[in-house]
Order: sequence, then C-alpha cells, then structure tokens
Amino acid sequence: MMRHMAKSAGFSLIEIVVMMGILLILSSLAYKYSSGSIHETKFIRCRSELRTIREAAETFFLDHGCWPGSMQALVGDKFAALPLDPWHNQYLIDPFLYKAVSCGPNGVIDIPFGGMDGVADGHCYPGKWVGDDMFDNFISRPLLFVSERSGNPDVYSMFLNGMDTRNLTVNPANDENPILSPGGSFVLFQSDREGDFDIWLTDMTGGMSARLTSDSGDEIHPSFSPDGRRVLYCSDSTGAFNIMIMDLPADPLSSFTVQKRAFTTGIASDNLDPRFSPDSTRVVFASDRDGTMDLYLLNSLDHSSITGPLIQNGAANRSPSFSPDGRSICFHSDDDGDNEIYIAVVEIKANPVPPPAIDPLTVTRLTDNTSDDIEPTFSPDGSKILFSSDRTGVFEIFLMNLDGTNQTQLTTNEVIDHQADFSGY
Repeated sequence: MMRHMAKSAGFSLIEIVVMMGILLILSSLAYKYSSGSIHETKFIRCRSELRTIREAAETFFLDHGCWPGSMQALVGDKFAALPLDPWHNQYLIDPFLYKAVSCGPNGVIDIPFGGMDGVADGHCYPGKWVGDDMFDNFISRPLLFVSERSGNPDVYSMFLNGMDTRNLTVNPANDENPILSPGGSFVLFQSDREGDFDIWLTDMTGGMSARLTSDSGDEIHPSFSPDGRRVLYCSDSTGAFNIMIMDLPADPLSSFTVQKRAFTTGIASDNLDPRFSPDSTRVVFASDRDGTMDLYLLNSLDHSSITGPLIQNGAANRSPSFSPDGRSICFHSDDDGDNEIYIAVVEIKANPVPPPAIDPLTVTRLTDNTSDDIEPTFSPDGSKILFSSDRTGVFEIFLMNLDGTNQTQLTTNEVIDHQADFSGY
C-alpha cells in the first residue's frame, strides 16, 4: 500500500521534463516582458530629458544669440552639472545638425550626413541613439524674409540662429512678401519680373519658379490656407485692391492652370494683407472701406459676412496675422504717430446691429519706441512674435516674447531686411 502511494505521488521523467520546459518558457516570457518594459521606460525618460535640454538650448540662444556648441556650454548657465542619460552616458549636442542626442543603450552615436562620428552611413535609429530633432521646434525651422543685400529686394531663407542664409529668388526684379507653405515645401511671393506685380511660387531650393497670376494690374500679398491647397492674394485688376482666392493643383510648379475667384467684390476701397485663421473659417484683412485702414474678419465659408472694423482707433492698422490657436491677432498700427506692434484678443461680441457697429477688440501694445515696428507674425508654436524694426537706422528682423519682452535682433546689415515669415502654422 505504501509503495503504491509513493509511486502515485511522484512524477515520471517525461512529466518532469515537460514541467521544466513550461517553467523555462514562462520565465523567459516574464524576463522579456520586464526587460522590455524597463527598456521602454528608459526611452520615455530619455526623450523627456532631451526636451528639457532643448528648452535650455532655446533659452541659451535667446540669451546669447547663438546655439550652444556643446553640453558644456549649458553647465553653469542652465545646468549645475552635465546630465547623464538613463544608460549613464553624457547627453551630447551636435552643433551642425542642431540635435541634442543620447548615445542610447549601445553607447554609440552615428548620425547621418557625417555627424558625431563623421560617418555618413545613415545609422540613426533608436537602439543606437535617441535624438531630439530641433526641427520639431521653431528654433531651427527656416524663416523667410526680404533683403536688399544683393542690390534689390530678394527672398531669403535662414534658420533662427542665423545659419544657412540663402537667396531663393536671384533676380534683378523686386521679389517681396514671401510666405512658406504649411508643409515647408513651397514659397509664395510677389514679383514684378514680368512688368506688373504677380504671384509666384518656388520651392525651398529656389531652383524652379512658377507664375501663378498674369492679370492686368498688380497681384500682391499672397498667403496659404492652413492645408496649403489654396492661396489668398490681392488684385487691383478691377480698380481698388480686392481679395482673391485660387486653388493650387497637386503639383503647382509643373501645372499652371489654377482656378481663381473673388473673395471681396464691388467695394471701392483697398482690401489688403489677407490671412486665414488656423481653422480656415475666417480671413482677417486690412481695409480702408470706412475711411481709415482697419482690420476686418471675413467668413471664408460664405464669402459675404464681414465683421469690422475691429480696432476702431482712427489709425492705420495693417499686417494682421492669427495666432496658431486662432484666439489672437497681431498687427502693427501708427496710433501714436509711428508704427508699433499690438496684439488683440479675438472676442467678437454678439450684436444685433450689422457691422461695422461692433465693440472693438481688447488690444495690448507690445513695442514702444520712436522707430517703426511693423509686419508681425507668430511663431508656429505661438510663443514668440517675429517682426521688423528700423530702430537701428535700417529695417532688421527681430524676435520677442508674447508680452513684448526679450526683443532680440536676428539680422544685422547695412541694408533693409524685413517682411519676415515663419514656416507653417
């Protein structure tokens, strides 16, 4: 009886082998899960710390006017000591590619185009290193502006840190009012290279250009819709400047047939500087339809409902531009005799009386000096305002915070630099 019980309580060799196999599989799955979870947690922490480094680098740029060439440049200024990544390696900054990077779990940096190790073999993916691409932030996005440094107005691009300045429209004509498409591929501008001012399009290399309008008179002040498929501009082909809209083909540089229609018609006044709201439902523009140049809102869905004037200060108010969240409009005004930058909160109150009998917007003045500060536009993240000023004796490009503080000069020339624009919305 005892022998029978002992035998029944034991396991055969086959059963033991099967059980060991099951335990081995379970333990390997548990290890894989836990190690994978730890691995992912380290990457999440790393990316968070890289964002902190990016913010410190942006502040360094605004404080010193240059990009930090290494992490050591941030020590003592932004960090007490060199920060280490989750794999106990120092974070690094590549000053040529504008990246803050971690060596990652393998401790190897291998950036394309000859980065840290100078080898352009394209090995640049997580598992070898973790990067925080500065092109995710406006600091290293290209901005456009007009400069006369070549002897006549041309469209230029450069990074906010002043690097890689390029002439995109090498032409003896006047090329002005550039706007970069939301995707960053194309540039709209006005040019009189064919006689009158027309709307032109080029790519960011400046290699190919297409003429989009050829009507009699001038076509000026182009701007993209948020989806990049439509273009607003102003035309005086019927007398006063009216706002027009055109649909762009899929490949606008090779297809020259565009559909055009009027946004404002039958008004014997100038309508200028049109810009879409971020949701495409409204267009803000400047008009002198009530005697002085003021700002107005046009319903872009029905093309007929116009609200304004919005500022109602009796001065000339020009160059409006929506903030990325659509809640504010920046513009310049000569309310005090010279042009200054203002920001208005878009709170149109319900009013039974048809426009223009509406309450004016809440307005805050951002600049205050005896020079002209003009042509403001928001940064893509809405945290800064780019503008032009002749406070140094000639118009240059400046950047400031939303409250008007930290006004930083970005260009320094003996010729005019103005009409600056950030990329996209």
